[in-house]
Amino acid sequence: MGRFTTNDPLAEKYYSMSPYTYCADNPVKFIDPNGMEYAPGDLFKTKRAAAKDWGMYYNGASIIRKREMGSSIYEVKQKGKLKGYSYSAANEGEHSVSISLPPNGERFVGSIHSHGDADAEHINNKFSKADIKYIEKTKENGYLATPSGDLLEYNPYSKKTSIVTSDLPSDPKDPKRKNNINPKDIPAEKGKQRMKELLQKPDLNIPVSQREHIHWVF
Repeated sequence: MGRFTTNDPLAEKYYSMSPYTYCADNPVKFIDPNGMEYAPGDLFKTKRAAAKDWGMYYNGASIIRKREMGSSIYEVKQKGKLKGYSYSAANEGEHSVSISLPPNGERFVGSIHSHGDADAEHINNKFSKADIKYIEKTKENGYLATPSGDLLEYNPYSKKTSIVTSDLPSDPKDPKRKNNINPKDIPAEKGKQRMKELLQKPDLNIPVSQREHIHWVF
């Protein structure tokens, strides 16, 4: 069970959990370096900025795992005032994915998902008909991280797709690859690092000769 040594600054917001809880007690799924939010990603000024951060964090993992991933983009408010935007922890699916819901009932303002690796049997680098149908149903902009390295945005009102950036991690096997940014499974790497830190024995300045007699309990 991970804990902060001081009160989480958003403890009032997530009142159902202990104010000292780290990452909702799931350090493998959630990474929270500054204690400001347990969902992946920090606070962003715009939905596009949140979507780009999601793409940098999850698209490499999606490509390596050959699985689609999807999250909600949501408003972050404090005392009723809009502070910015963030995104929920991603759900995973093989060739389709259910978008994960915003935490704590926050207001949904967009969706983002990935298409996994470059696969000749499926639509990779553009929104599918099912994607567009879902986005138009939500009436909020939707984003897609592609194996080619694009972050696409679909507007359900104008019905137009635009490229936000072409700098996301990309699949080396994709013939339409836009960059040379190789994919990494960042969520898995950070999860292992966090678990290693949580399980590390504390340094109590005890002489080496006496350490073998200590019984550690976690």
